[in-house]
Amino acid sequence: MSEIHNAKQRMPAILAREDRDAWFTGTPDEAFAALKQYPDAHLVATPVSTRVNAPKNNDATLIEPIAA
Repeated sequence: MSEIHNAKQRMPAILAREDRDAWFTGTPDEAFAALKQYPDAHLVATPVSTRVNAPKNNDATLIEPIAA
């Protein structure tokens, strides 16, 4: 994901179902422990329109794939 997101090696938090309670209601240490690398095999990158970058746009076409 770093090549898509940015070069700072940041990534959105994708939590396993069993880690959700720790993230939302646990201590800071429990929430931090819930952050684990998500399996690459479960991630799919699909190019979408740059319209997703504006909060005023809010419709189903935002997730339609575009030609890369």
